[in-house]
Amino acid sequence: MVPKVELLGVKNFAVLLFTPDSVRGARFDRADKSWKLTRFAAVPLDKENPAASWKSVLKEIEHRDGLLLLTGALPGGVFFQFKSADLPNREQRGAVDLELPRHLMNIPEKRMLQFAASAVGDDLQVNVGVYVFEESSLNGISAKMTQSACRADGFIYPFLAVEPGDPELYLPEIEAGFSFAKGAWNPVNNPDAAVEATLKNWQEILRKQLSFPEDKSNGFDLAEMFPILVVARLFASGKFERNRSALAVLPEKLRPVRFRGHLIVTTLLLVLIAANILWHYGRIWTADYTRYSALQKENKKLKRDIDLARRNSKRLQKEQKEMERVIESGAGDPDVIQKFALLSNALPGNVLVSSIRWSDSSVDMILQCEDAKLDLPSIINPLGYWKIGQLQQRQTGDSAVATITLKLIPNVKKAVPVKGSKRGKK
Repeated sequence: MVPKVELLGVKNFAVLLFTPDSVRGARFDRADKSWKLTRFAAVPLDKENPAASWKSVLKEIEHRDGLLLLTGALPGGVFFQFKSADLPNREQRGAVDLELPRHLMNIPEKRMLQFAASAVGDDLQVNVGVYVFEESSLNGISAKMTQSACRADGFIYPFLAVEPGDPELYLPEIEAGFSFAKGAWNPVNNPDAAVEATLKNWQEILRKQLSFPEDKSNGFDLAEMFPILVVARLFASGKFERNRSALAVLPEKLRPVRFRGHLIVTTLLLVLIAANILWHYGRIWTADYTRYSALQKENKKLKRDIDLARRNSKRLQKEQKEMERVIESGAGDPDVIQKFALLSNALPGNVLVSSIRWSDSSVDMILQCEDAKLDLPSIINPLGYWKIGQLQQRQTGDSAVATITLKLIPNVKKAVPVKGSKRGKK
């Protein structure tokens, strides 16, 4: 048994039957596990204004935006069944094309067809019902649909609902004079008896999936609504949904565009959400960028301040070192001038001081003298301030001038106060 398949979110559907003399319709609503016929109508076809009859029926059954199926017979249409393997609809269509020459004497050049496969049998085969017709056969109902502003989800030929094992089906509104049973058409000699037998044998089958009033109850005429119930059974069993692509023959312009408003609103909401997200992250980005720029400026300022501090630090360190050097340096000898005068007076007139370097630790002098036998110790020692640390005298060749290198070291113990200095006074 093939599991039941339903359209997601479908709470009601309607079936509209058109015949050469009338227009009939019924609406079915979901009730627990079955579909209940809740409204029905039948009006004679207005030959001058057929669209008015269509509008009247659709209004009476209160069809608005639910699923709508059309049913009836198209001019020149041919129905047949054949056994086939259980194939997807695309591959099954190829099998249908191969069967056309066996069942049609003349295959229409511009043909359209719809087919529906039954459940897989014990022999792993399916019964495929096929309805073939000229493309121009849809012009009549297309015009009526356009004039009545009717949009339908599909057209279903009633005999496509026949399953293997179903009893004989006779629908005089669809195929007058012929009934269908066990995959073949059979002539009907007694139409009234055939209708009665069909209604009797099919009621139990239909009531397994559909709920509808008893015959002649509250104006309900079973014979009048019977083709509609057959098509409703095809939908309720899930056969429509399983074979939807194979049953599609109506032009796209005649099919309803569902959820258009929902799609528009959804699109607008998505655009608003996207704009809101962009605005939100734009604000975050702007705030982050502003803060980043401020931090960049602050970082540059800090770098300038650091460089300035480093330069000032180096300058201060240099000044500090200079101050430390000055502080660490001695105050010097306050009697240096007197000492220098004593030393100058003590030296003979024939001695020339060519170089002198005076420091706290020593006095370095280079002397030049014509007297090679100059006795410097006898000159320096009486002064008392220095003692000779180094004495070197040299005379080159026949030169009469001798060069003397003299290093004097302070002699603290034997220092003699300089005449006139404060140190000499007691």
